[in-house]
Amino acid sequence: MHLAEGEIDQAIEALRRLAGPGHSYYATIDLRLEVASAAESARPEAALEIYQQHAAVLIGLRARHHYREACRLLTRIRKLYESIGGEKDWASYLGVLRERHSNLRALKEELALASL
Repeated sequence: MHLAEGEIDQAIEALRRLAGPGHSYYATIDLRLEVASAAESARPEAALEIYQQHAAVLIGLRARHHYREACRLLTRIRKLYESIGGEKDWASYLGVLRERHSNLRALKEELALASL
C-alpha cells in the first residue's frame, strides 16, 4: 500500500517491522525486493541493506542457482554503491563476502562468471 502511494520511507519502516518474531523472511521476499527497487533512488542505503540481506540468504541456501541469483543481486548492489560514490565500501563489502565464503567453490565460480 505504501509503495502504491509513493511512501518509500513508510514502506521501508513497515518492512523493518516484518523482520521481528513471528514473521517469515521467505513469505516476504517479493515484497522486500519490491521495496528495495522502489527505494534505490530515494533511499539507496535502505535498498543496499535489503539487497545485502537477501544476497546473504541466497548464499546461505548453498546451491549454484542461488549463488547465480545472488550474483545478479550483487551486480545491482555494486551499481548502487557506485551511484552514491561508495566504491570503497563496495570493495570492502565484496572482500568480506569473499573471505566469509572462501570455502564455497561454486560461489567463487559464479562470482567470477559475473565479473565480481
